[in-house]
Amino acid sequence: MAYLEPSYRITDAIAVGLKAEAAIMFRGTTITQNGQSYAGSGSVSGAGSYTLNGQYYFPTAGGFRPYAGAGFGIYSIASASVSFSGTGNTQTSSQSETVAAGSKFGFYPRVGFDAGHFTLNIEYNIVGKSTNSIQVNSNGSISTATTETKNNYLGFRLGFFIGGGKKA
Repeated sequence: MAYLEPSYRITDAIAVGLKAEAAIMFRGTTITQNGQSYAGSGSVSGAGSYTLNGQYYFPTAGGFRPYAGAGFGIYSIASASVSFSGTGNTQTSSQSETVAAGSKFGFYPRVGFDAGHFTLNIEYNIVGKSTNSIQVNSNGSISTATTETKNNYLGFRLGFFIGGGKKA
């Protein structure tokens, strides 16, 4: 994951910012066909996000500044390949497909701290699910199945910031 996050401190305790991020992640997939659900495997080359956020810095003494915040924005999900196989209703099914790319709205709560000019935070990105219809070959019979791929992910960030030091 790589990110750039310019922000501005409105007060000493409140900051607002923008975040541009690129993440590479693995996503699991569930396929539903004729009322039967199959677990699948999937992969994704990447996802990008453009979000607005805010943080509240808790009062402390010294250079250690813990904070909590939240953000929201648009997540561009890259295309993914999914494959599955399974047996249900005495039928054997297998398929491999590509799930189309798209954009989803997302939200994230976050906690972290600044120490000097370094920052560490953890956030959980909650992004809408991707769904797709695919054609499945089950024992020679073609039918339509629906794939559902979760796009949520947990992000750990370690970084540094430029500017914002003590004023003389």
